[in-house]
Amino acid sequence: MKLSEAIRLGAVMHPQIYRSLRSPLGTCALGAVGFALGCLDSLDTTVDWKSTADFYRVTNKEIGLHICPVCQYTPQPTSDQNRLLIAHLNDDHRWTRECIADWIEIHEIQTEINNPQNSETEISCELQPSSHENSVLKG
Repeated sequence: MKLSEAIRLGAVMHPQIYRSLRSPLGTCALGAVGFALGCLDSLDTTVDWKSTADFYRVTNKEIGLHICPVCQYTPQPTSDQNRLLIAHLNDDHRWTRECIADWIEIHEIQTEINNPQNSETEISCELQPSSHENSVLKG
């Protein structure tokens, strides 16, 4: 699952909150990812994550998130860079999770175009003859 897809899926599960991954009131954009991937299954903050492997696999993927599109905030280039920018947009600029997902999706598409061998999207360009061409070929 792509990061943008996980944010969108998790966003429909609980209301949006700010300055916290999750609370009894809902989730931030990153908390939405945790729920969508099945890493979190409770808004109760005393309940541990079921797993963090999928969460980090999805949120660590290099998709070109480097600079905040609003204020030019640039986190240090680390494995946390995506998460820092997502939290920044959620908490500091109060972007909806859907807007964050849209912004991320643009970067995911650009990354797939620039690195098709690393793409999660399977593209098939097999040409099929049209019905007219089939009738001509059959004689």
